[in-house]
Amino acid sequence: MGKTHLAQAIGNAIKEKNPDCTVLYVTGTEFKTKYMDATQRNILTDFLSFYMKIDVLIIDDIQVRVTRAPSSASSTTFTCTESS
Repeated sequence: MGKTHLAQAIGNAIKEKNPDCTVLYVTGTEFKTKYMDATQRNILTDFLSFYMKIDVLIIDDIQVRVTRAPSSASSTTFTCTESS
């Protein structure tokens, strides 16, 4: 079993034990694309608002996301989700 299957299994297990929990699984590429799109369209508030509603955020292949220095908005997303 690979890392992707494990990440998805963790999300499924969380959802089974906590049906009201909002679990989102995205790839690092998807997260990066959505972040860059929000930045270009000047809608970072919407981006942050969406991700702040998620109880468990699973980002597969996160190394895609961290190839650049983190910006303040993405750092805020991670900081807020870690402290929730």
